[in-house]
Amino acid sequence: MRNDKIPVASSLAIVLVVANGCLFPDANTDVTGAGSGDTSVGETDAAGGDSMGSAGDAATDATDPTDTNPTDTDGGPSTGVGQSTGAEDGESTDADDGTSTADDSTSTSGDRGACRDGWADCDDDPDDCEADLSALSTCGSCDKNCDYELGESACFAGTCQVTVTIDELEDVTVTETQPDTNLHDSMTLNMDAWPSPDQMFYIRWALPEFPPQAEVTSANMVFDCFNTGGNVRVKRVETDWVTEEITLNNQPLVNQEILYRVADQFGEVVVPFDTALAQWQAGEPNYGLRIGTNNSAGITFHSSEVSPMDGIAPYVEISFEY
Repeated sequence: MRNDKIPVASSLAIVLVVANGCLFPDANTDVTGAGSGDTSVGETDAAGGDSMGSAGDAATDATDPTDTNPTDTDGGPSTGVGQSTGAEDGESTDADDGTSTADDSTSTSGDRGACRDGWADCDDDPDDCEADLSALSTCGSCDKNCDYELGESACFAGTCQVTVTIDELEDVTVTETQPDTNLHDSMTLNMDAWPSPDQMFYIRWALPEFPPQAEVTSANMVFDCFNTGGNVRVKRVETDWVTEEITLNNQPLVNQEILYRVADQFGEVVVPFDTALAQWQAGEPNYGLRIGTNNSAGITFHSSEVSPMDGIAPYVEISFEY
């Protein structure tokens, strides 16, 4: 007896012929959506085309555990009539959404105008973060410039660190053996005390202009010693003096407070003056320092009359940060 039942696939093909007026060659084989509860088979999309393939994909999306954006009923991407498909629903998946991966200086958070750590937008162009906050010209912020022309500068963790070296000094020895003689052109600076002839020297230099908010971290005079004999004592001068005129008999007034006591040695001797510098910055006139000793053995330094190129002339070094 002949079986007159029509196969299911053939029935589906007939339905498609009736609905669309024609039968696509592969229409009778694509039944993926039908087996998953896909009710969009045979529907027409907004452009009048066949949406069966999209419907099948949507059904697959709904069961795909790796899909992070499946079709739902809360306004998400859809393949139904009149709904958008992700690229048109306000979401973006390319570099036009404000996130940049080509330029390391920009943010990867998606916030327009935000910069990653260590960079800033200093040119009022919201599309870039061109300023390196570790550079001397933008140390920690757009308006902090560490490029201090009078010294060696560095930027460390948003702080400007500067060291200034000064080798243009005025210095002169006064001595009891020549009480009315000016010795400014001598190649040495001499210190001695009773019962030997009293000898000491005066020294000063012009202070650099410090940037606003600068804090001094160290301030030293550096001498080359070739005759040792005790300790060095530093006092602040309180009245003016002229290098080419000063002698023991017309020497200026000196504050009797001993600011520093430094042991001498052969070679480099570092004598601090940060306390005196703070007093000058607070408004006391800068008349320099007097340096002597209480020891009768005598101490001798090279003076500024020695060429700085020889490496034995005295100099001043000031470090500060801001």
